[in-house]
Amino acid sequence: MSNDAVELFWALLESSKYDQARSNVPKDFNWNVLHPTKKITLLVAACRFPDDNKEETAILNLIEWLVRSGASLSQKCGNTTYCWTMWTEDGEEISVDYKGHSLLSYIEAWKLLFFDHKEKIQTWTAELEFLDRVMDRVARASSERQVRPRASVDEGILEIPGFAEVFFPF
Repeated sequence: MSNDAVELFWALLESSKYDQARSNVPKDFNWNVLHPTKKITLLVAACRFPDDNKEETAILNLIEWLVRSGASLSQKCGNTTYCWTMWTEDGEEISVDYKGHSLLSYIEAWKLLFFDHKEKIQTWTAELEFLDRVMDRVARASSERQVRPRASVDEGILEIPGFAEVFFPF
């Protein structure tokens, strides 16, 4: 897998060009690669709070696809100083640092932060519901994940006389 392919994938992911990221993923892509500079996991990078319903659907579909493709739920972000920041209605900044979080611990950290600001719980209803939908998608994708790893087979093997009839008799 070339560095160019990895950089392109991350650039498309960060630009919210999810369909292009999916179509440009190399066959030998490492689903546990960290962002080259931010050192965050694919799933944490994908778990951004959406601005609208269309963006939310795209993010949820992306997260589900990443899990089905092999992105690890337990992989942790590296030592990073990056974080996702939000603001309360009165302008207070709240954030969760990516450092050391897996997707699941990242979601939990946000939920705890929102509940710590429970006096403004109405403000966070949409965000909490979004995190619940992320968990639902992750659970569904995890249960439907391929149990066995896939392997590429050279097309020439299929042309061996008798091979197709033995392995693909239908």
